[in-house]
Amino acid sequence: MEYTHRTLHHGYANQILHVDLTAETIAVSPLDPQIRDFFIGGRGLGLCLLHEKITSQTGAYDPENPLIFSPGPLGGIPQFPGTSKCMAVSLSPLTRIPGVSNFGGYFGAYLKYSGFDALTITGIARESVMIVIDGFKQEISITSAEIADQVFDLEKSVVDHFLREGHEKKEITFLTTGVGAASTLFGCINSHYYDATKPIDGAKGLFRTKQAGRTGIGSVMSRKNITAIVVLAEFPHGENPYGAANWGKVKEAGTRLHEIIRDVDPQALQMHRKGSAGLISFMNKDEYQSLPVHNYQFGSHPKAGQICGKTYAERLFDHRGMDGCFPGCNLRCTKGGWVTLTTGIHAGRKVWVDGPEYETAAGFGANLGMWHPEFIMEANWYCDNYGMDTISTSVIMAFVMECYQRGYLIREDTDGFELAWGDEQAALQFIHDLAYRKTDLVGAAGRGMV
Repeated sequence: MEYTHRTLHHGYANQILHVDLTAETIAVSPLDPQIRDFFIGGRGLGLCLLHEKITSQTGAYDPENPLIFSPGPLGGIPQFPGTSKCMAVSLSPLTRIPGVSNFGGYFGAYLKYSGFDALTITGIARESVMIVIDGFKQEISITSAEIADQVFDLEKSVVDHFLREGHEKKEITFLTTGVGAASTLFGCINSHYYDATKPIDGAKGLFRTKQAGRTGIGSVMSRKNITAIVVLAEFPHGENPYGAANWGKVKEAGTRLHEIIRDVDPQALQMHRKGSAGLISFMNKDEYQSLPVHNYQFGSHPKAGQICGKTYAERLFDHRGMDGCFPGCNLRCTKGGWVTLTTGIHAGRKVWVDGPEYETAAGFGANLGMWHPEFIMEANWYCDNYGMDTISTSVIMAFVMECYQRGYLIREDTDGFELAWGDEQAALQFIHDLAYRKTDLVGAAGRGMV
């Protein structure tokens, strides 16, 4: 379907894209000014659109439940730090109430640059499909797509497809999920974008990912039979391309925010070096006792320094390049590095891992009694590759470990398998089994905790 691109005004394109996978229809509607002005921001608009589409009887996996993406009026404006964020909104299969998960990368920005303040997807496709929003041709299409169990295989396939069509890597951003989203209620969505500054194999540039992990949004995407949602776009050009009422004040405010981050972060959490994993040392302090240890039985541990942000910064993070998930953000907290996988079908392969963020580092680290950062990064990569939320995965694993600890579960209950504090190999096997729902234990675990 062809559509008319609208110039941004006060950060809004003032139109919404609707895709119905059951009816195989695509429509564009104007954004009601009253709704726009009352429900400010991607979260507010997304929840309003969700409310309009559902009733008290709608379930998370019903065709009527929409999958919504909305960036908000500041989304995609590089004059401000942190404006990469986009909101993923839907009824949660995990909690059965409205769920919101924010994520970084270029998707929200490119959606807006293509002419839309939000994307709503209803229905369930009869077969696996890819939704493509082409901001260059001003066309939207729904095409058949091959089912892909593993996200990073799918990433290569999607990128190669659009490179063959003549696009540059910097023009491509997309969302995916994997087999784990179909096997659990806490599937995550991966947001893929091209980082042209990160060195790799003697050259520069690789695709990186951020995640909409919380509330099982990826499981909704999987149930709708969506393999990928692709946006092709470029940054707006010219003076005041985002339609600000006062472009001079926007640039002035943005400069002040950049200066604050530049001056404060090196004296505070040093996120430009440690990422959010730097919070581990902070949460582990005696005066806070807020680090989850052994399924939240304790709030600190003497080994926490082995998995703290300083350890990642000095040993594992690759600091070359820009490390922001969107231009203009000088916080540069999108850390990552290379690790060699030790388990699964990719054992022996050296892979790039985006992260870990604090919640992942603490969840797969202290909360499981694991003190090797390489293990945490491998668990992080596999969860992303399978399309499973790292937080929910690590929390359910910690709960199962405590069940074994207290004798509520024994080997005879689980075909000889045991998940114990500090057992890295068993933990990784649990993640692989969980993704494919291989045992009764992981089948139950895949239903999550509320």
